[in-house]
Amino acid sequence: MINKLSERFFDEKLSIGDWLVLLTALVLLVTLYNRYWQSDSSRNQAVIMVSGQFWSNIDLHENQTIEVPGKIGISIVNISNGKIHFSTSPCTTKQCIHQGWLHQGGEFAACLPNEVSIQIAGPDPRFDSINF
Repeated sequence: MINKLSERFFDEKLSIGDWLVLLTALVLLVTLYNRYWQSDSSRNQAVIMVSGQFWSNIDLHENQTIEVPGKIGISIVNISNGKIHFSTSPCTTKQCIHQGWLHQGGEFAACLPNEVSIQIAGPDPRFDSINF
């Protein structure tokens, strides 16, 4: 039975409508690939704010250590392999350091006493609700 179906499919010519459906499917596939599976270039950058003001835009694919002057001292931010985090800070609780490495769009860490914050550019890809 499968032989008959494959013979019939290959023996008959495709009509213009068949070609349009195939072409539409191909264009849709390429569009969806570019939209959902290609890396978002905005997620390759982080924004550093000091006292609520823009301080710097950082490329996450350039490994570096940055000293950011804040209200009570200097916070040190490390960038490595597309991730960023506070490595040292003059604050007492060190909550900014405990935030760990940020790497997804929308992630945020702040040293509130020093008024320094970092955020990955781009939309937050995580879910905002729990599905059962």
